[in-house]
Amino acid sequence: MTERTFTKEEMLNTLIRGIKRFYKEEHHLLEDQVCERAVAFRLGAKLLNKFKPADVYAEYNKRHDPDGMVRKKRLGDLQDTSYPDLLVFERFGDNPRPDKLAIEIKMGYQRNSRSEYENDCRKLAVLTDPYEDNLNYILGIHLVLDVDCFYLCGYELGRLTFIKRFIKEEGKWGQIELSPEFYTSFDDLSHLHVIDASTQE
Repeated sequence: MTERTFTKEEMLNTLIRGIKRFYKEEHHLLEDQVCERAVAFRLGAKLLNKFKPADVYAEYNKRHDPDGMVRKKRLGDLQDTSYPDLLVFERFGDNPRPDKLAIEIKMGYQRNSRSEYENDCRKLAVLTDPYEDNLNYILGIHLVLDVDCFYLCGYELGRLTFIKRFIKEEGKWGQIELSPEFYTSFDDLSHLHVIDASTQE
């Protein structure tokens, strides 16, 4: 049997479907403005078994090198916080494949410092950098969740390449593409909320 291989686009679409399912089934968590870890756990549960043969892990703090060794994950000066909120990768196998997806989560309704946002951004840049210590995640996502909308800020090859904003109006999800230059205010995303959704699905 041929094992399933996800493209970058398929991974992104699978993640988006999982997030929308989370909003449908767990919206009360956002209305209650619960903490990031509680949301990350429930979102991870929605993504389980969606990326087979890869799987979903929360705050996984080890790395599996091609020589078979298991080591502590270190990202330069981010050593103490080098594990993202959610990871998608293949834990075992005779033919290791590139790690798939790294997700950092922030809650739009919580006040986060600029340094917290910058730390997440730097982490995703390093994790997706093909020249950075063999980590080479295919896609990194900075996911910002708010009560009525969410943002996907995508990292590929060590840099921010896209921002997608989703908002639900009258029961339908709208999507708009934003320029990465909008992602300059790490501690306040409210200026993005004034942009109307441009497409419906």
